[in-house]
Amino acid sequence: MKPLIPLILATLISSTAMADEPTKHNCTKPVIPIPQASDLVNKYYHKHLKEYDACMTKFTDEQEAIAKNSADVGKANAAHDAAEAAIKEHNDFIEEVNARNDKAGADSQ
Repeated sequence: MKPLIPLILATLISSTAMADEPTKHNCTKPVIPIPQASDLVNKYYHKHLKEYDACMTKFTDEQEAIAKNSADVGKANAAHDAAEAAIKEHNDFIEEVNARNDKAGADSQ
C-alpha cells in the first residue's frame, strides 16, 4: 500500500496543475505574405484570414457563454480569461498585419 501513496499524490497534483491551465483555442494564424506575393498567394491568405477570424470569434463566444452561464466561479473566471487571451492574441495579430501593410505602402511610395 505504501508504494501507491506517492503515485496517488503525484496523480492528484498533476491533475490540479492541469486544471489551472486556461483553455486554449485551436485556431491557426495565417502566414502574412510578403508585399510582392502573387494574387494567388494573397487570395489564399485572405481565405485563411477569414477562417482564423471565424475560429477566434467562435472560441471567444463559446468561452464567454461558459463564463456567463457557469455556476462554478473558477470555471467562469477561467473561461473569461481564455476569451480575453484569445481576443488579445487576435488583436495583436491584426496590429501586426496592419503594421506590415502600412510599411509596405510607405515603401512603395
